[in-house]
Amino acid sequence: MLKIYKVGIYEDAGLHGDEMVKYYHIYGRSVQGWMTEQSFPQRLLQLFKEIKDFDPDHIIIDCHQECDHKLIFKNVYPFLISYLNQYNKNCTVITTDYSQESPNPRITLEANYGYLLGFYRDHFENIMAGKCPIINYIAPLLPEESPTKLFTCYNHRASIHRLKMVDALVRENLLDKGIVTYAYPHIYWHKSNDDTITWKYHDRSILRDEPDFKYRSSLEQTGNYLPRSFMTAWFDIVTESRADPYEFFVTEKTLKSLFAFKPFMILGPKGFHHHLVEKYDLELYTEWFNYDFDLLDNVDDRVEGIIDNVKRLMELNQWQLKDLRHRAMVKLIKNKLALTNIIFDKYRIIPKCLQGMFDKKLNVDYEVKGIEPEFVNHMKTLGW
Repeated sequence: MLKIYKVGIYEDAGLHGDEMVKYYHIYGRSVQGWMTEQSFPQRLLQLFKEIKDFDPDHIIIDCHQECDHKLIFKNVYPFLISYLNQYNKNCTVITTDYSQESPNPRITLEANYGYLLGFYRDHFENIMAGKCPIINYIAPLLPEESPTKLFTCYNHRASIHRLKMVDALVRENLLDKGIVTYAYPHIYWHKSNDDTITWKYHDRSILRDEPDFKYRSSLEQTGNYLPRSFMTAWFDIVTESRADPYEFFVTEKTLKSLFAFKPFMILGPKGFHHHLVEKYDLELYTEWFNYDFDLLDNVDDRVEGIIDNVKRLMELNQWQLKDLRHRAMVKLIKNKLALTNIIFDKYRIIPKCLQGMFDKKLNVDYEVKGIEPEFVNHMKTLGW
């Protein structure tokens, strides 16, 4: 019998204004709030005692909705590597890190589809009740009137590449051409004593599209739901969560445009759009955008490539923009269907390290202890 232990230790430190909130999910139990430096090692020792007693053949760390596993598990890996070496065990980390830079030879990284399954399952109850238009659309439900803005560009969590994108829009006097948000403009970065990454053109004012918006005050005001202004613009500038090499982290920011049939450009790591073509079977909206910027090494150059696209499209009138939308309609529909196909293809959406739970050809008898991740719930829901 193959014995698997699934570990769900998850440490997420997110900056929101001046406060830092940490969330820890420890083998199925969720603890919110401040964790002292003394208590976390004690919990790790307790966890690895349970793992030792269970004596699994394999350990699976589920980090499928994050790519920076080295940061998230920085306090876990020393314990884990010591255990793996001592007992001659191996571990798989399910993550969206495509660099394949494992912290140890006994740890294998398995890249996956990241937010796609979580995004779908977050809406599952509404889907079954027919109350989730972003997922339920079969064909685009286009507004009767043309969009009043050229683009949207939503930015909640502060980051360097997002700052640069919004600063470039300000520099080119493009804010009034689109809907641009930036929740925490007072956060900036010091790379060295003489190299501070901060605003050059923006006045550091908070940019909002909804005066009454309060993040996570309701389901509709969370990242997985469309902003009210989302469909009032022709296309979306998606500033993804990550922009460093190989961080092909497809989050709800990209998925919302795909599920809502809205053309988009992404500011992320080099080659992000090409990754969508190769990994997700998507087609690029070449009717709208010149994607040459996607393969530029420097994030500043990729920002300028997006700006060039915006300025070119700004010269078009409403009839020309409508024509672009109609010409791209088949791609918009095919791209959403491509995502749907992945969700319901068990050999794509379920990581290989878990496929023994349903694949009879592998002839695996198994026992699982630990947390029950979304993958297992998805398999149960679809009867896999």
